[in-house]
Amino acid sequence: MKKLISLLLVCLFVGCTNTSHDRQDRAIDLSALPTPAQEFIKRHYSDVKIKEITIEKRASLLQYNVDFKGGIDVQFDRNGVCTEIQCKKPGAVVPDEVIPAPVLQQIRKLYPDKGIVKFEHNQRLYEIDLADGTELTFNRAMRLIDIDHHTVE
Repeated sequence: MKKLISLLLVCLFVGCTNTSHDRQDRAIDLSALPTPAQEFIKRHYSDVKIKEITIEKRASLLQYNVDFKGGIDVQFDRNGVCTEIQCKKPGAVVPDEVIPAPVLQQIRKLYPDKGIVKFEHNQRLYEIDLADGTELTFNRAMRLIDIDHHTVE
């Protein structure tokens, strides 16, 4: 009986640990990205070498992560739409062309000399990080709804 209980506990433990890790990441080639993602990369990052491309699968999420040499990371959703750009290398900035015009106009009016180092959006919000540590949040209507200031070291 002890052996049976021990065996059941081991099976239960193994089953729980396998299902709790349903995230799957694997490396892929550029040609495996959706066409819009490939076109985005050619248009905005053709001169930057790609370090790694991965596909991330979770229960309800599928996204592509492109890590460029030089500290630029770009995420795409399952359809190849860019959802995030992060520039980690000093001096690297998000291309102005990827920021919606109404959002970019407000940023340039308030912070004309600050580079954009992170751009992230979903169905509800646009989040922008500037090189000086300022974080801007815009709503779906592209109205500025929040400003946070952080110091950058």
